Amino acid sequence: MMAKKTVLLTEQLNDESTRLAVSLDAAGYDFKPIVINYDGFLPEEAASPYEFFSGGDETPQGSPLYFDRLEKPELWEIESSNASGELFEYDQLRARLFYVEPKEKRYIRIVDWLDRDGKVRFSDHYDKFGRRFARTVLNREQKPVHKTYYDPHGREAITENFLTGTIILTWHGKEIFFKSKSDFVVYYFDCLEENGMEIDRLLINSLSVPFFAADKLKAKHPELTRNILFWQEPVGEDIPGNMKAILTGGTGGIEKIIVQRADAAEKIASLPVDQSRFGRLGFIYDISGENLARPEVLILTNSDQIERLDELTVRLPNVNFHIGAVTEMSSRLMAFERRSNVTLYPVITYPTVEYLRESCDFCLDINRGGEILNSVRSAFVSNQVILAFNQTMHNQYFVSPENRFESSDWEKLAQRLESLVGNPEAVTRALAAQTKHANASSPEEYRQVIDNQ
Repeated sequence: MMAKKTVLLTEQLNDESTRLAVSLDAAGYDFKPIVINYDGFLPEEAASPYEFFSGGDETPQGSPLYFDRLEKPELWEIESSNASGELFEYDQLRARLFYVEPKEKRYIRIVDWLDRDGKVRFSDHYDKFGRRFARTVLNREQKPVHKTYYDPHGREAITENFLTGTIILTWHGKEIFFKSKSDFVVYYFDCLEENGMEIDRLLINSLSVPFFAADKLKAKHPELTRNILFWQEPVGEDIPGNMKAILTGGTGGIEKIIVQRADAAEKIASLPVDQSRFGRLGFIYDISGENLARPEVLILTNSDQIERLDELTVRLPNVNFHIGAVTEMSSRLMAFERRSNVTLYPVITYPTVEYLRESCDFCLDINRGGEILNSVRSAFVSNQVILAFNQTMHNQYFVSPENRFESSDWEKLAQRLESLVGNPEAVTRALAAQTKHANASSPEEYRQVIDNQ
């Protein structure tokens, strides 16, 4: 008997699609996440047509490629930071290395290879097993021309032409030509069906390739009538044309549109459209930890450029500042350890980070440079109140507007923090505002909106 499955079909693995998948799981839904564009680092429960047809899901277990294990000419040298790396032939830059998150682990995701004029000629893509699974070729204008995916033996499996939008698949000894990416995705679902998986319902979060694939699948399977679009983008003066097609003709078997941005939901509510076809949901977050309004502040940084640290530590002598970095700290930052209310954690370990997230009730997102250890989102789910400067804020999604300040107004940040420390009622209000700003929903709200369509 063929197993029926709800499928979450997304174009790429990003913050929005990840939050949606986590929320659906937290609400108790059984579904298969399928990500169309493959980046080599999908979670185990997810799949991709590119991974399927290139044999990436059959790759032996291994580990990501650490930066110093990249194959290179003998005399070429790699210079690396916690954010990225560069490969030099003597004094000439020949390649740039880009790391997967968390970047401080220095696992390679993409290598851009440069010619002697400094232009990228091709990009090599690596997966979570350390395998080069694809190569993208660029033209002199630095625009991608085509991308080739390789099987575990290095043979060409898929070639995608970005200029024509066509795809050639080598599968079971035959070459199969697709006029579009959506046709390629539909063929992938045909293969899944041959392997015993039948689609019961499609959940999509885009009006591009997932929408076109859903429409073509609906034409082949008329019973697909309970599909849902999760809309995660802004809305202008009018709704997009494809959304109009859904409302007028049930295109793609989409019966309900669930809006996941507060501003978009408010805009749609003011438009002359069938409001009964729309629902509204945010995201479900696994927020844990009790905030006791203690005078303990956590700052995670990848540099010594921490905005207004000198002024804040002097202005708030009764607040303890815990500052962690995944590397050694500069002498400039180490000098702060002389202050009784500052504790430094160079080369911080993950257990120490977890301990500090539990023992600190506030997070300051005030370091310049890149974010490390997903610090802002982690502070949010750890139930810390997050305060930031507009000039240093790394993830505004989790920082309430009333907790954002100009660097020149650092005194206002200090006053805000001072008003919260030792004041559980004020902290409770701040956390409620923070959660509302992040558009949080409950499992019960998910089941009510999704099932009552």
